[in-house]
Amino acid sequence: MRDASRIELDMTRVIDKNSMAVYMDEIWSLPDYFGGNLDSLYDCLSEYARDVDIVLERDSIEYISTNDYAYNTVTVLSKAVQENPHLRILIE
Repeated sequence: MRDASRIELDMTRVIDKNSMAVYMDEIWSLPDYFGGNLDSLYDCLSEYARDVDIVLERDSIEYISTNDYAYNTVTVLSKAVQENPHLRILIE
């Protein structure tokens, strides 16, 4: 069993590039070189060195599917999870 920290994402806070950058930096405490865009988010999370369970609420799936930036953010998160064994996405 993994001893991972848990981040419960509120994807309704991701409306556009700026809101994504603020929210992701807030919850991940990203490094200073985080450029505030999805490519930079991927780079930062690909190198994340702690075990983290990223939790998406089932209720947020509809929002994610109708908001392009939220959808793109989840896509980037899933790519980072594929790259980084310290990250895992859970849907609850």
